[in-house]
Amino acid sequence: MENKQPRRLSLPAFEARFNTDDQCRAYLEAAIWGDTPACRHCGSVRVGRITGKSARPGLFECRETECAKQFTVTVNTVFHDTHLPLTKWFLAIYLISETSKGVSANWLKDAIGVTYKTAWYLGHRIRRMMEAEKVLLTGIVELDETYVGGKPRKGDQPVKRGRGTKKFPVFVAVSRGGEVRATTMDDLKFQSMKPHLDAWVAGDAMLMTDEFKAYDPLGKFWKWHFRVQHGTGEFATDGVHINTAESFNATLKRAHTGVYHYMSAKHLLRYVSEAVFRWNGRKGTTLNRLATVLGNAQTRHMPYQALIA
Repeated sequence: MENKQPRRLSLPAFEARFNTDDQCRAYLEAAIWGDTPACRHCGSVRVGRITGKSARPGLFECRETECAKQFTVTVNTVFHDTHLPLTKWFLAIYLISETSKGVSANWLKDAIGVTYKTAWYLGHRIRRMMEAEKVLLTGIVELDETYVGGKPRKGDQPVKRGRGTKKFPVFVAVSRGGEVRATTMDDLKFQSMKPHLDAWVAGDAMLMTDEFKAYDPLGKFWKWHFRVQHGTGEFATDGVHINTAESFNATLKRAHTGVYHYMSAKHLLRYVSEAVFRWNGRKGTTLNRLATVLGNAQTRHMPYQALIA
C-alpha cells in the first residue's frame, strides 16, 4: 500500500527531509523543471548533467551550439545571488508559510541563525514569491475592506477610526469556500477598486458587500449584488453576509498586532500577499505550499537595493 504524505510536516520531519543542500536542490529542480531540465540561459531542453569529483553540485551544460553555457537550477532565480545555504532558505519558507500568523524578522534570525538584516531581506523575498496568481473568483464572492496601521502612541493626537482613519486601506475579495484576492489601495473609491475587480472576479459571480457607498455602482457591471446593513445591526440574512471576507481580514489584523506590530505602507502589500498565500493554501500540504513558493523563484526576484529604495 502506498504511504500517503501527511498534510502537515512537523518541524523535525521537515528538517530531516531537507537536511542537506543536495536534498533541497533536488526538490527545487522538480519544482521549477518537473521532469525536464531546461537551460537557465536560453531555455533549451537539450541539456546534460555534469558529474564527476570536480563538478559543482547540480551543474548542467547546455548542448545548444549557440549557447553551450553551464548552469544550475538557481541561475536567474531569487537564489542566484544568495550567500545562504538552501537549507536555510527552505527552513525560512517553512516557518513563514506554516505558522498561522507568520514570523517576525527578529524571531526568524534566531530560528535559522542569521543576522536581523539577512532575516528581514529573506522574509520579504519569500513573501514576494507568495504573491497569488490571478485566477478568477467565481460563485458567491464577498467584498470587504480593512485598514492596517499602528495604534496611537502615548501623547499622539486622537485619530479617527473606521473609514475616517489614516491607516492604510486593504481591499479584499473572497470566493466563499474558495480563494481570496487582496491588495493595498491608495483610496477605496469605486473607480480604484474596479480594475482589481475586473482582474479578480468572474462576470457571472454573485457579489455580497456591506452598505459602503463605494459599492453602489457594482450592479451596473455584475448582475447579482446583495448587501447586508451593518449599520443597523444586520450581519447575515438568508445567506447574505461577508463573514468570510471579515474572517480573512481578522487573520491579517492578528498578524499585524501579534507578530509584526508595524507594517509600513511601502512593504504592506507583501505582508498582505503572505496572508493571502496562507489562506489559499490552508487545505493543501506542507510540500504543496513549499513547491508553490519555489515554483515562483524564477519570476519573483527582488534585489536588496530595490527593496530599500
